Amino acid sequence: MSITPGDRFGPYEIIGLIGAGGMGEVYKATDTRLQRTVAIKVLPELFSMDEERLARFEREARTLASLNHPNIAQIYGLEDAGTGGGGSRALSMEFIQGENLAARLSRGPVPLDDALAVARQIADALEAAHEQGVIHRDLKPANIMVRADGTVKVLDFGLAKALDPTGASPGGLANSPTITNIHTHVGVLLGTAGYMAPEQAKGRIVDRRADIWAFGVLLYELLAGAAPFTAESTSEVLARVIEREPDWSRLPANTPLPLLRLLQRSLQKDPRRRLQAIGDARLELEEALTTSSREVIARPTVWLERVLALVALAGLMSSAVLGVLLFRARTTAPRAAPVSAAITLPEGRYLDGVGPPELALSKDGRTLAFLARGLTGLQDLYVRRLNDPHAMLVPNSETAEGPFFSPDGRWVAFAVGTSALSGTSALSAARPELRKYSLDTGLTQTVAPLQDYFGGVWTTNNDLIFIGPQPGGLWKVPAGGGAPQNIVPKVRFGGEDIARGLAWPHLLPGERSVLVSDWDTRQVAVVNLDSREMTHLGLEGAGARFTPNGYLVYAVNNELRGIAFDPSAGRVTGAPVALLQDIAYGRNTAPVFAFSDEGTLVFATGYLRGSRREPMRIVRATRHGKPTALAVQPQLIGRGFMLSPDGSRLAVNSWGSSAPVLIDLKRGTIAKLEDTGLMEVSSLAWTTDGRQLAVAGPVGSRGFWSAFLKNVDGSGKPEQLVAPENIEIHFAGWTPDGQTLIAFGGRPVQVKMEIMRLRRGKPREVIYTEPGALSSARISPDGRWLAYDSTATGVFEVYVLPVSGQGQRVPVTAAGGTMPLWSPDGRELLFRRDRAVISVPVKTEGATIDLGEERKLFDWDPSPEWAIAPNGDLYSAEPVPGAALQTTIQLRTGWFAELERLIR
Repeated sequence: MSITPGDRFGPYEIIGLIGAGGMGEVYKATDTRLQRTVAIKVLPELFSMDEERLARFEREARTLASLNHPNIAQIYGLEDAGTGGGGSRALSMEFIQGENLAARLSRGPVPLDDALAVARQIADALEAAHEQGVIHRDLKPANIMVRADGTVKVLDFGLAKALDPTGASPGGLANSPTITNIHTHVGVLLGTAGYMAPEQAKGRIVDRRADIWAFGVLLYELLAGAAPFTAESTSEVLARVIEREPDWSRLPANTPLPLLRLLQRSLQKDPRRRLQAIGDARLELEEALTTSSREVIARPTVWLERVLALVALAGLMSSAVLGVLLFRARTTAPRAAPVSAAITLPEGRYLDGVGPPELALSKDGRTLAFLARGLTGLQDLYVRRLNDPHAMLVPNSETAEGPFFSPDGRWVAFAVGTSALSGTSALSAARPELRKYSLDTGLTQTVAPLQDYFGGVWTTNNDLIFIGPQPGGLWKVPAGGGAPQNIVPKVRFGGEDIARGLAWPHLLPGERSVLVSDWDTRQVAVVNLDSREMTHLGLEGAGARFTPNGYLVYAVNNELRGIAFDPSAGRVTGAPVALLQDIAYGRNTAPVFAFSDEGTLVFATGYLRGSRREPMRIVRATRHGKPTALAVQPQLIGRGFMLSPDGSRLAVNSWGSSAPVLIDLKRGTIAKLEDTGLMEVSSLAWTTDGRQLAVAGPVGSRGFWSAFLKNVDGSGKPEQLVAPENIEIHFAGWTPDGQTLIAFGGRPVQVKMEIMRLRRGKPREVIYTEPGALSSARISPDGRWLAYDSTATGVFEVYVLPVSGQGQRVPVTAAGGTMPLWSPDGRELLFRRDRAVISVPVKTEGATIDLGEERKLFDWDPSPEWAIAPNGDLYSAEPVPGAALQTTIQLRTGWFAELERLIR
């Protein structure tokens, strides 16, 4: 059967050939039913002519498809070619993007730490397969893929046996090296010469110990850069496998002794003297890792000092040792002094600040989940057993947010597709959903669709309770999946039903109340799930959590605080006590910390990339994309980034601040305006004469929003533009006559947003209602048109609307776009699409507008906030290089005792 790109193999559309070998040809294809990329291994045509062999293969394939493990490439099914296929059969399998070990080894040895990381994952895969009675029989570098994130995937598990023409007989051709001439031998291989165990080379019956031998050969090759048994012919290779010992002198001089011992035990020629179970290799690898890591336990406990001193003679401690110590601390020395440690993220990854909460810890303190960014530029979810040195990438977790564990620690739930500012392609690629990941099977499942997400909890009744779109309160869905139920659409507060901006729920004992962060007032609150009553605890802060020993822990201005709390009475006692300084924040006021029921604390410090609480430097770019950093002190920049009409000054505001900052772009000087009276300035707009600044944000104990005008020279009192009202307000700009301020409002990512006029001394006037969310809007220089972005179609697109509110909106984009800006002459619209800055020509005549073709100007990756100067230069802000790349998570065991001591 000849296959070319575009051909169909059953429901699969072929993209191209990946490779070929003794088992057949492998193609990259699209599954047209599920819209996913797969690998199709087309079996030799002679194979399908033997009905008995085909039936036996189908039985074997069912067993192979049951292997669900994060380090094993998944087999999806056995497929018929369908019409015109000539009766051919194929396996549909997981498509792995990466490099196989054969290609990697062609460049020489693998560094020790990397080799150990690869070997550990291979051992995990083998152990999972052996427990299911599946032996690989052809483990070799070409059958092992390493993804860009470091995840190892072992391919072709058990296919050698499944394709055996003799029914997996013990001897003969089935145990010979790979046969690639499939026209004379039907896809036969049960071993490749250089990786075959001696008993396999002799044609004897093999068991899992043959895989252990091949594992030893692989590990040797990773370290030495060459296989231990090589020769010019297959027969010579087999002879050396049977007769000779490996040349141990070829291993690197820094090979730890435990690793050498593992290699020697794996490469015993007599299978009875060989390592009997691949699971035993884990302990040997952990010992080897202790002499090769760069991670250090910061404060060893007294009972471990002697052990650590001995380990230090061999090298620095690794994260594997950290896991062993934590396990021993829980099982053999529960009264030991606390252990402090730094957990290093996978290489090239850093903590993400876009999708809070950023991390979670299982109740038993054994498993950590965290969000990190790396090569893809989007946040992914990782899980790590604390007694394991490696973090595993959770599949299908791109754009993940807010992980939380099931009570038994076997599942972790999270949201995807709800990061409104993570990029339009990210949103389109990840449909907003609540998902769950099984630590037992390594699989990710969809639980429910989402509109938005601000954290969740998992109840003992196996329900997931989460905070959804604002307003909308608390939602519930069974962990097994279903349609979310809005259990608290509005809260009872101050004697009336009111929509509130809530976030970061935490279940209290009895599971009938939850701690929440009330965004509108920056207060810690309790919501009763039965009565819907919300009670403020009199604490300003966010991210509150209740400890089993009776304390409330929350964060204020990067400080972790604690206070005694009676959950049955719903009140705090005593005064708050500072616990830790420099706690990191994610976006939307989420502090980065978590703890387990037995008192293990994990947290991050400093600034997080993407959190908008990181040092940002002001940059300027020309239309040709030549960004230059200005000589201005870095700022913490939140919402609000506006150039004065003459382009000489920049007004910015940092998260949580009620006083904007004015930056003189020519002189580089900074002036801070006096307090505005708002709880936080969330939007800014210069008046047309540049003498005043409109500011908007929440005000008062009820968290309503208001807007004021302030003189930028500091004189006079602020003039109120809008009386406090339960609606957000963000500015689009003044009309040219300086009489009307155009704005948009609503609650974050609500089902409806309003575009409005604001005039001095008059009530706000709604001119247009838009379904979905708006993140940015700008009025045209002539004051007649409004450009804005909206999720009305499910992803952010850019539109133009008459400022009069009369007439239809005009779509500017169809492939995603955000943050539109008008050129100074109004003849061009600029917008962002991921990293690209794109231009669209504009012609207006009367009440009509004509849009030209898109043209990409350049790639740029600063913050979403940007502005355009009268000369056409673009201004934005970008993270100070290296200032916010946090690559470690701090850990402390036995922390509850310290908490109680500090508060009492």
